[in-house]
Amino acid sequence: MTRDEALQQLNSDTSHHRLQAARQLARCASAGDLVVLRRALRCEPVSFVKRALEQAISRITTNSPDVTLDSGEVDEPVDAERRAYRKAVEWVTNSLLHEILPRFGAIKLESKKLLADYDQSTLKARIDALTSVLDGIEELRKASISETIKETNIHDLITKILSEEFRSHTINVSCQGSREITVIADPNLLTLALSNAVRNALEATHIVDPSGSIVIAWGETDVDYWITVLDNGPGLSGPSEAAFIIGRTTKSGHRGFGLAIARQAMMTLDGTVSLQSASGGGARLEIRWFK
Repeated sequence: MTRDEALQQLNSDTSHHRLQAARQLARCASAGDLVVLRRALRCEPVSFVKRALEQAISRITTNSPDVTLDSGEVDEPVDAERRAYRKAVEWVTNSLLHEILPRFGAIKLESKKLLADYDQSTLKARIDALTSVLDGIEELRKASISETIKETNIHDLITKILSEEFRSHTINVSCQGSREITVIADPNLLTLALSNAVRNALEATHIVDPSGSIVIAWGETDVDYWITVLDNGPGLSGPSEAAFIIGRTTKSGHRGFGLAIARQAMMTLDGTVSLQSASGGGARLEIRWFK
């Protein structure tokens, strides 16, 4: 994305697009863009986009000694709304699980007692499907909470995820990135985001070629870290934002939580997850978060 494209995208109706634009401008904006950035900040209703705009403004004012802060402009991002949003997600998911899980467990137990052929029944298949949805809600809850911030080596984290969760998969995984990049972040949130991104890529590639391959690459710029997952699947069949809607999936038998969980986890880290068609076919998912 160029600087001019980012400035234009600040007017997007989609908050995630505005966030991408603000982060791009943190890398390439100049002092002459401060008027546009400050106007966007005053009009922005979404807390995590505000935070990115504030960081972009802060980087410009820090690197340009002659530029001063506007009256009322703060050096540190105000993240009360961002915390409130995460708390809302946590509260809703906690409430759902608290109310549903005990009743669901009782239904499952009674069904096993009443049906002699329970394991082969359509009821079991439907209960298993609901179990998958509840698992998705639990992961969404976890994605809204940051509990442990510590040094995490990206190469080691990716290696651990692949060995623990995807060892038996037939798809070949190629990893490209420095072994030396260590970040300060919540490894649980990074694991949630990356494991769901990798799972999505593996499943998409398997549709086209069960012995195909995906590429995981990572690196850093002067302002952020990035991880990309490139698959050889069928690509996007509609708008990329549709892939992040909870319950929306093009894969038969899937719950449609994966990319929504990945995005929520990265939002909790003040990061982004974007998805686009790859030039050679398939799709390219990118995770970014500020240093």
